[in-house]
Amino acid sequence: MHFLSTIGFHTIYAIVLVVSLWRYPKYYDTPLRFLPILFLYTFLNELLGYLITIDEDIALVFSDLTDNSVIYNVYSIISYLYYLYIFWSCSKNQAFRNNVLYGSLIFLISCVVNVFVQSFSSGPQTLSYLVGGCILLYCTLSYLRSFFVLPQEFQLKQNLLFWFSLGLSIFYIGYLPIKILRFFSNEFVVSTTVRNIHLSLIILMYTLFIVGFIKMRRPLRKTMER
Repeated sequence: MHFLSTIGFHTIYAIVLVVSLWRYPKYYDTPLRFLPILFLYTFLNELLGYLITIDEDIALVFSDLTDNSVIYNVYSIISYLYYLYIFWSCSKNQAFRNNVLYGSLIFLISCVVNVFVQSFSSGPQTLSYLVGGCILLYCTLSYLRSFFVLPQEFQLKQNLLFWFSLGLSIFYIGYLPIKILRFFSNEFVVSTTVRNIHLSLIILMYTLFIVGFIKMRRPLRKTMER
């Protein structure tokens, strides 16, 4: 776990990026076509955050942003909005699409409010993270529920968005309670066990992403539009 939390931890991001590029012809014409860009951004963002933490020379380039919070706060906003866009685009249910739009608006409002509660450049934006996580969890669980309720033309293992929904659901169900405890409890300590749980959730989520890419097949659009 110590190895994974340093150098090996970034390997999972690199693997999912390579696999997403390998399978790109299978989904290049869908709302998921920007996933390789997001994965590349994730990999570079995590790498930069790690380097800022261990190298003072790199930290100096960012002036007083030595805790690298700002790059993670920006990443959080971009990733949330893109995932919400995916679920909005892949659904034919107008009520669900409206809910996603309202949820996106609420998330953006929470981002603005959070700036006045916590420093954007020197600390995590917990409020907006929790709001975005809850909204995204609503999207993933709604999709999974509809996937099991509606008659399917393809098997579960062949649907990429199913695996993404499963991975995101597991991660946020496991990590949001930790985030809430860190925000509301002054006595909460980020122990090695908590870090290992967080790391395990990330690895499990991206492993499910990789499984989805490997098992997916065309036509994808019909299997995603629920």
